[in-house]
Amino acid sequence: PNERRVLASAPNTSLGNILSGKFSGEVDTWMEDHFPARNAFVSIYSHMNLYSGRSIVEKVTLGKNNRLFSAPVQRDDETMKTNAEKISGFITENDLNAFTFIIPSAGYMLPEELPAVHREYADGQIIDALNSVYGLRNCAKSIFADNVFNNAGNVSELYYRTDHHWTSLGAYYGFLAWADSMGKFPYPYNTAGMKTVSEDFQGTLQSR
Repeated sequence: PNERRVLASAPNTSLGNILSGKFSGEVDTWMEDHFPARNAFVSIYSHMNLYSGRSIVEKVTLGKNNRLFSAPVQRDDETMKTNAEKISGFITENDLNAFTFIIPSAGYMLPEELPAVHREYADGQIIDALNSVYGLRNCAKSIFADNVFNNAGNVSELYYRTDHHWTSLGAYYGFLAWADSMGKFPYPYNTAGMKTVSEDFQGTLQSR
């Protein structure tokens, strides 16, 4: 439940599986998932990395005030170009009135909560390149999430502390920006109908 996945099944002990060499690999995988006190050892490993000065553990940046961030991604111009061309082609071929709304990561939006030593979050440069260098702005109107969030007030309330998603409030401000661009009526933020989905799951970054 903590990792939101099915653990490895017991290895297949058939003769064919043993002779093919698959059995040893399945044993390794099974042991990794079912090792006694596994969660405790994983926790100790994470804390050892933290106290030894490492700010990134398993692609998670350990921030201030117990906030977790997805580690920054490296800019990949080839992938960006390919994706932008596919999006532009789809918009043009279908003659769509399109908008781009590319959401930056919490690490980019909350630099004051990152550790003193950390890798650079280049979300702004990546989003700008997609819109300008690779031409998305030629076929779609851009909604800039950083402007939306900065104007919303306390940005730290718009991203979950131990998960990479934005909160319900963050999604609401995103909706307002979209509604404004589309000329739609901005529905008021209403917490009355909200329900707690889980009391135990603390987010994908916490699980990792």
